[in-house]
Amino acid sequence: MIKIKHTPYDPLMEVTLRGKITKEDMREFGTAFKQKTFETEPINVLFNAEDWEGITLRGFLEEANWSIVLKSMKKAAYVTNKPWVKAHVKLENLTPGIQSALFPTTKKAEAIEWLERA
Repeated sequence: MIKIKHTPYDPLMEVTLRGKITKEDMREFGTAFKQKTFETEPINVLFNAEDWEGITLRGFLEEANWSIVLKSMKKAAYVTNKPWVKAHVKLENLTPGIQSALFPTTKKAEAIEWLERA
């Protein structure tokens, strides 16, 4: 499941990830992200990933379809205590133009501060 929260014309988008992310979840994220690019660019995303269990194969393939749209993302912060997310963040940091960081759940405010810094 994916839950998206954003304020119009604010470059910060907050996304809560729960369970396994599916193809439909990725489509929802992609559509919301693309809509957000009409309001402002670049976009920074806060991923609340404490209850995230990963992504299905179809979800991963759908994510690959949105890679062109993601060029509008500048920073991504993952807030979680799950150690496996560290590998995801390292992989995402290989994407040109995107900075990703991992923050423990007790440091959500610091994650937001990091996203808001230029």
